[in-house]
Amino acid sequence: ARTVSFDNPFVVVELEELKGDPILQAVVLQLVMYQITTEMYLSDRAIPKMLLIDEAWDLMGEIKTGRFIESAFRRARKYGGSVGVATQSFEDFEKSPASRAAISNSVWQFVLSQKPESLQHAVDNKLLMGSESLIDLVRTVHTSKDKDYSELFIRSEGGMGLYKFIVDRWSYYTFTSNAKDVARIDALVSEGKSLVEAIDILASADHEAMYGKKSREAA
Repeated sequence: ARTVSFDNPFVVVELEELKGDPILQAVVLQLVMYQITTEMYLSDRAIPKMLLIDEAWDLMGEIKTGRFIESAFRRARKYGGSVGVATQSFEDFEKSPASRAAISNSVWQFVLSQKPESLQHAVDNKLLMGSESLIDLVRTVHTSKDKDYSELFIRSEGGMGLYKFIVDRWSYYTFTSNAKDVARIDALVSEGKSLVEAIDILASADHEAMYGKKSREAA
């Protein structure tokens, strides 16, 4: 058995492996939502708190979790908290009251590379508003084919702009969700390497390919 503790400053709750058991997943979600609600609304308001929900499209459409997310977006700010959701497409923000509350109550928006039809849907349904030149700028957002960087459009109360997100190769392999690269890491681990060793092998190979072996030795 595993106990979820929210005592640490940074807590990750991974529920991917529960998708095969919907009944158990529902029970665990209820417990997690209760614990998060307690921490967000009943703890010291002087402590800033942030709730980030990845792959939120899967939860925003559910009745119970959707209500939880909607309530969090509407209430968190009063308790010194903030809430963010990450999803694949603009269409996901029209699936439920929770998703509509999420985008309408978001001061910050981060838009990564989108399919043309997703952006057009966002424009047509006023999920993404602005001048024609601004919309054209958002359409240019892309990810480097060589995985050197990802562009993103950021909008906040203070302004907006296009930015490049660049990480070193070690950070890339640590956090990547690219299926091929994850498979390469898994293959090295299955050969007996530790996760850290597998990441170092792949990152070092990329580094040498880009800058040469001498650069790696100097680093």
